[in-house]
Amino acid sequence: MPLLEPSNFISQIFWLLVFFIIQYLLMAKFIIPAFSRTINGRRNFIHNKIIQADKMATKAEKLKKDYEEKLNKAKLDNINQMNELIEKIKKESDQQMQILDHELAEDYLKNEKRIKDFIEYSSNDIDKLAIETAYNLVSKIAEKKVNKSDLNKYLN
Repeated sequence: MPLLEPSNFISQIFWLLVFFIIQYLLMAKFIIPAFSRTINGRRNFIHNKIIQADKMATKAEKLKKDYEEKLNKAKLDNINQMNELIEKIKKESDQQMQILDHELAEDYLKNEKRIKDFIEYSSNDIDKLAIETAYNLVSKIAEKKVNKSDLNKYLN
């Protein structure tokens, strides 16, 4: 086998060294710098994107903080408006209650007077009815006419 003959070793080693030196020079001059540029470009791109992401995160935090502040302010304003509205409604309802109490008191007095008048009127009618009923009963039981004035004296 010609590859393993010692006489060919020197030429094989020479061509091996020439080939590896040429390959090393080509790699060092063209391929490795191209890879380095690509890697550096990617590294710079990633670094810039990280910086942008940090800026956006900072901006998002600031927006979130502003949003929460505005939301809290709106909640407080809403609570204040609700409390003012509640107070206004309480005042109006108290005024309405006072008016209704006054009207109710007036109606109570009017109705009380009407009841007293009705009782007086009714008691007079009841007395008349009692006298009339007593007169009729005595007339039927005794079978004789009784004087109404005499009957009035006995009943009163």
